[in-house]
Amino acid sequence: MESLCILSAHLLRTACLAALLFVGACAARGEPDKLALVALLKNGQFTTLESELVPHQQRSEAQPEAEWPVNAAFFAFANSDPTLEPRLNEWIAAMPQSYAAPLARGMFYEHLGWMSRGTAFTGQTPKQRFADMHRYFELANIDLQHAIAINNRLVPAYVSMVRMARGEGTHEEMQQILKAGLTVAPESLQLHLAFLDGLNPIWGGSMAETRAYLKALEREHPKLASLKWFAGYADYAEGRALFRGEQRFEDALAHLDRALSFDDHNAEYRSERAEVLFMLDREPEAEATLEPSLADQPQNTTFLMQMAKIQWYRHRPDEALATRRWPSTPTTRTTSASAPRSWPAPRGLPRPFALSTTPWSMAATIRAC
Repeated sequence: MESLCILSAHLLRTACLAALLFVGACAARGEPDKLALVALLKNGQFTTLESELVPHQQRSEAQPEAEWPVNAAFFAFANSDPTLEPRLNEWIAAMPQSYAAPLARGMFYEHLGWMSRGTAFTGQTPKQRFADMHRYFELANIDLQHAIAINNRLVPAYVSMVRMARGEGTHEEMQQILKAGLTVAPESLQLHLAFLDGLNPIWGGSMAETRAYLKALEREHPKLASLKWFAGYADYAEGRALFRGEQRFEDALAHLDRALSFDDHNAEYRSERAEVLFMLDREPEAEATLEPSLADQPQNTTFLMQMAKIQWYRHRPDEALATRRWPSTPTTRTTSASAPRSWPAPRGLPRPFALSTTPWSMAATIRAC
């Protein structure tokens, strides 16, 4: 039990670093160094920070298909380190004409909102958590709207607002944000996928709406719709709904297998399939399914958490604890909304359902392929 608690504490400590733990992989792909960006913020080097962030936004405006780096860069501030908030405040005060500063703080507050919400089902979530989430989302929206008022082409801001509208259950607001974002970035993969995710039945949408949107993409954005991401998306979405909404594991697996037949290297599809296999007590297959995702993104914390969970249930606790590299010091805020939850013993007790699910998982893994 002691080793189980240690593992749980490690997992909690790393869960909120999902935006930061891609250092080696990011360098290989030419993506922003998120730890370096956060270090600049902590050190109060706001001018240097602007010089790192603004070029990513400028490139995305000139080349819409190259939008991933700017999303990844601002994703660095989706962090619950309490020392960041005063620095973000100082940055905004020091550079009132900056769009990067309020966008970064908006991402920070959105992340705290999801942390406050937790991952339990709605009926199992205390009202106070929803109240805390709403409060942080309000702060985030104020900052994001401020950033857009300075530069209305900030795709990360629109994507963040779509996610929050999805979390609050307001589809009309989600559609309004999408429309505003597509006015300035009609070919944004990130924005279309964020909206599609909100149409999933697990968020109050439907598969009919999902399929209708995919058809509209084919008509109105044929180049975007031709990306591998969309070839198997309907099956991925249905598998996800069957798994997380109805717990029909075998049916979900069939849909996810079809999704992967279109895009076998899709890390998000593989991650979801691994979760289903885990719930079916098929841990060896779950591990084999997840391994390519980790090979592609070796410091993706969502995938690391999944792998450690699988290893634990395969009676390999030492390996689970050592899975990849855990940070040496925590930088997360531990509150009543993010208290540690230990896993049950490997056999004989109920399993943690979809433990690796986070609102950030898709955003952390999407690539234009």
